[in-house]
Amino acid sequence: MTDQVTSHQGWGVGVYSYFKNHVVNVTSGIVTPTQGTKLVNPFTVFLNGFGGIDSIWNGKGDASVQNGPSQVNYLC
Repeated sequence: MTDQVTSHQGWGVGVYSYFKNHVVNVTSGIVTPTQGTKLVNPFTVFLNGFGGIDSIWNGKGDASVQNGPSQVNYLC
């Protein structure tokens, strides 16, 4: 993320996690400025391995983590 970004739009932006050899937990799969950003149906996917992604976008949305309730999460 950079302070120079003033607007951004994205559709179906997704982040996949596959941390094969080490436990890695990412707080948010997508981080953007709170003003001037529009994402439609962002998602995260836990493929395999260890750890995962704790939220989809700027701390919002369900986690996609090892042994979690769902391997794919959308923020609609």
